Amino acid sequence: MFKSVAGIIKKENKFYLGKRKPGGSIGNKWEFPGGKVEPNESLTDALVREYLEELSVNITVKDFITTKPFKHNTQEFILHAFYVDLNSYNIKMNEHTEFNWFTLDELKALGDAMADSDRLLLNDIK
Repeated sequence: MFKSVAGIIKKENKFYLGKRKPGGSIGNKWEFPGGKVEPNESLTDALVREYLEELSVNITVKDFITTKPFKHNTQEFILHAFYVDLNSYNIKMNEHTEFNWFTLDELKALGDAMADSDRLLLNDIK
């Protein structure tokens, strides 16, 4: 079983999501930035690394939210979600085509336009 992390940015009751570039199983889907945890890497270190890779920004990892199991293709994962703060909004889109702010109701309305694993988190974020 693999571990993955998601970093959730919340500001003024809106959540920050990126839309993945086309291709692959989550291409063109909205997601919370994050990804797979490498061997011998802590969850928070993985989250910091993923934000650097995906957005070229540093973050501060805040409160733990939840853990959810999910399947991606044939692989089983455990997703660990945390609230994070961006240390800068000077974002570079390395793996996304756009970013946007969504209310919780707007996130729930995205349906299949949102990555399956991240939709599992919607009942736990506030």
